[in-house]
Amino acid sequence: MKLLEQKVQVVACFDGANVRPLEFSWRGRRWPVQKVVRTWQQFALLEEQVQVFLVETGSRLAQLSYFPQSGWWQLDKM
Repeated sequence: MKLLEQKVQVVACFDGANVRPLEFSWRGRRWPVQKVVRTWQQFALLEEQVQVFLVETGSRLAQLSYFPQSGWWQLDKM
């Protein structure tokens, strides 16, 4: 996977404290999330707790990060 660290738009399902990415847009293309392989939490700047998702998008893996305090998503790797 290549390191990207780019902000992306994500369609996600929010259920209380749980969030699940459904698809994201990158390079003018929509990438549907077929499976969440793994999820974990880590800390970013200013002690913001970030939710990280390793997802399958067909034949490719992608790593997405969700920053809940700021409300934005980042494509970390693909």
